[in-house]
Amino acid sequence: MWKRGLMITCLFVVLTALSACSPSKDEAWNEAVSNVKEVLEEAPKDTNKDRENFSYYKPETFSITEKTQSNIVFEYDDQTYILFVNPNENRESRLGYQSVKQKMDKADRLQAIETGDDFGYININMEKDKRPELIVSTGGVKMTTRTDLDHLAEDAKTMMKVVHSIQLK
Repeated sequence: MWKRGLMITCLFVVLTALSACSPSKDEAWNEAVSNVKEVLEEAPKDTNKDRENFSYYKPETFSITEKTQSNIVFEYDDQTYILFVNPNENRESRLGYQSVKQKMDKADRLQAIETGDDFGYININMEKDKRPELIVSTGGVKMTTRTDLDHLAEDAKTMMKVVHSIQLK
């Protein structure tokens, strides 16, 4: 009987410790917004890949699984990232932001970020029974993935490094 009580106590301690390690939705969101703003305030990463109509920075850990004229699908650690490039919008464009703002659900989060010549935003779409969809964007360039709260801030930072690096030709 005492072994069962000890086992329940140990299980409670482990679960409490694990839940303390995961950020709350607010903590993950605030860190992600901070990371995106930090990247936008820095000089863009040097590009290391060229396409017909743009060049961009590709993180070493990302592999390219598909390319079209304006889109690139990346994968890393069984996670898909999709980059969309609209060459008809400049870095200050607010069209994508306005579109997202009009379609927002109560559970979604959206934050505009203006730095120097760039207008960007970060958006999380919370769909029931799915991992959150994360979108980061500047002007006519956006990147999207599905992630969890534990990886939200780091994914947002990595994605904005790619988005911020885009050089249209």
